[in-house]
Amino acid sequence: IPDSIRKSEKAVMSEFKSDLPLMMGVLMDGLVSAIRNIETIKLDKKPRMADVALWCTAAEEGLGWKQYDFINAFQENQQNAVLTHLSNDALAIAIRSFLSTVDNQEWEGSATELLQLLDLHKPYMESLKSWPNTASYLSQSLSRLSPSLRTIGIETDRGRVAEQRTVRLLKLNNFKDFHPNDSKENQKFKNRNSFRFDDDRHDANDAIFD
Repeated sequence: IPDSIRKSEKAVMSEFKSDLPLMMGVLMDGLVSAIRNIETIKLDKKPRMADVALWCTAAEEGLGWKQYDFINAFQENQQNAVLTHLSNDALAIAIRSFLSTVDNQEWEGSATELLQLLDLHKPYMESLKSWPNTASYLSQSLSRLSPSLRTIGIETDRGRVAEQRTVRLLKLNNFKDFHPNDSKENQKFKNRNSFRFDDDRHDANDAIFD
């Protein structure tokens, strides 16, 4: 905060008390709208914290918002949070890079086979402490990442061929290939059966998941 506009606690509380009736009035308008509309609100997809989404959507009219402003902003915020997380997750980056080399819409094999293939696409990052070093650890990591991977077009599943348990990776309609050495971003990556980030970490992350 610039020194020229910094205020004392007394001044802040004075302004707050002055604006409090207006703020309470707006909240009451939203509450009345929510109570009136809650039974008629329908959301095509309910996000996490579904009740919050339903009640806030019902309150939009009273708050002066357009219909579905809240859910659109809420979902965009969740999406951005997921993409930020995936952009810093070495396993997610490797899965995306590996699937981009698969001609078919899906790949299926053992967790051991998948781990060996993903090792070839492992990015150089500041920390790889969470990188799965065993097949069982990889299976656990895939379960953890599965909901997030779905947002970038990757479905994970478990199967069985004969007596062997398998892992299945499926490209969904919103999957986008990522070939760091064939793209205009190749100055940001160096391929040695893998790729690395340069110092421009934010731009590199954007290239991976945009």
